[in-house]
Amino acid sequence: MGTAATAAAAAGEGARSPSPAAVSLGLGVAVVSSLVNGSTFVLQKKGIVRAKRRGTSYLTDIVWWAGTIAMAVGQIGNFLAYTAVPTVLVTPLGALGVPFGSILASYLLKEKLNILGKLGCLLSCAGSVVLIIHSPKSESVTTQAELEEKLTNPVFVGYLCIVLLLLLLLIFWIAPAHGPTNIMVYISICSLLGSFTVPSTKGIGLAAQDIFHNSPSSQRALCLCLVLLAVLGCSIIVQFSGSPTPAPCGATDRSSLTRDRTSARCSGSLES
Repeated sequence: MGTAATAAAAAGEGARSPSPAAVSLGLGVAVVSSLVNGSTFVLQKKGIVRAKRRGTSYLTDIVWWAGTIAMAVGQIGNFLAYTAVPTVLVTPLGALGVPFGSILASYLLKEKLNILGKLGCLLSCAGSVVLIIHSPKSESVTTQAELEEKLTNPVFVGYLCIVLLLLLLLIFWIAPAHGPTNIMVYISICSLLGSFTVPSTKGIGLAAQDIFHNSPSSQRALCLCLVLLAVLGCSIIVQFSGSPTPAPCGATDRSSLTRDRTSARCSGSLES
């Protein structure tokens, strides 16, 4: 009896720890996806600038479409990486897109990166390395049952309510008043929404494994997958919309790369 229990525990522990080949592949996909994501808004802004010079819509510019396609490819790569390796190993690698996007913007958009920007890029890379080195190398949630248990945990539910209240406050009260002049408002919204996007992406991968099995839990897995997919879609839409109230288009003249969402939205309204 004790031997069987020990063997079962060892097998469960082995299932929790991905193989070195899977970790290497997942980290490689995560790095490439991060670099691709870092180039998306640079390419889109370059396409908008090119279209404005020609007096046409940015929808007809191939560079803008290249940035849009790169965004889709980067998100698909992130999804694959989240399903292959622990989330705590993939998420810090997203910061690598910051220095890559900044360097690309300095060449394509001729935007100058001051000393504080260079220091921020360096700190982003250093923070990613530190988090990866000291992160746990095994999964804490590997099955649908464990995922449902974590989602119904009172601590997580309380945290979820606090995040939702903060998002409502930022989106409907603070963003319309201070969003056009303070980029930290939009950064806070996107950062808080990361509390939904990352767990939802990981949860979809776990639930999808049980959907096509002929078992009583397949129906619950399908419902869970659809709910998480809806949450993920809503959070992505809110992140890319920036704010319910668009900022004045004149504000984009003073904006940096972090205001690309507002610039794209304003340019589209002018051309329509």
